[in-house]
Amino acid sequence: FCSMAFSEVGIVIKWEGKNNQEKGIDKSTGKVLVEVDPNYYRPTEVDLLIGDATKAKEQLDWEPKVTVSLLVKEMVSSDVALFKKEMFLKKGGFQSLNQYE
Repeated sequence: FCSMAFSEVGIVIKWEGKNNQEKGIDKSTGKVLVEVDPNYYRPTEVDLLIGDATKAKEQLDWEPKVTVSLLVKEMVSSDVALFKKEMFLKKGGFQSLNQYE
């Protein structure tokens, strides 16, 4: 998912390490862009989560209309638009709340 999102803005991620020590590094700059932060672990983390839409398909005749890649594209596009808005406000001398990490 991270690799897909970063590729939307032209960044190629290479992954190093395993498990809690895994890091996503910008292939062109060597800068660490993704790493594990234990502060965000769920209190009762599960090892594996798998979704199954079979029941929705069978009982509701539901089919997904959005692929994962389209969802990533839309999410990144929205975040980039918000970032551009924040930069525009800051350049104009306005203060804005930094609600992003």
